[in-house]
Amino acid sequence: MTDAARETHRLVNEARAYLAQAELEVPTDKELLELMPETMRDEFSYAAKVYSDATGGQVRPGIFRVALNTAALEYAQAILARWGK
Repeated sequence: MTDAARETHRLVNEARAYLAQAELEVPTDKELLELMPETMRDEFSYAAKVYSDATGGQVRPGIFRVALNTAALEYAQAILARWGK
């Protein structure tokens, strides 16, 4: 093996070791929510109002919106945890 090949092999192994140790940079909840498509935000707002109306207004739409956002965030985090690397 030539010196250049040995050096390339060493560098590849060093890079692999570094990448194996590197932690995934996970976006914050705020960043994930900012990435949410506008149509999804609109649909969540509409669904929250419908749910609130179904309770006769006893539960404010904001509570339902928080629940929907939380579910969306948990889903996004699960995807990143499984396939993010």
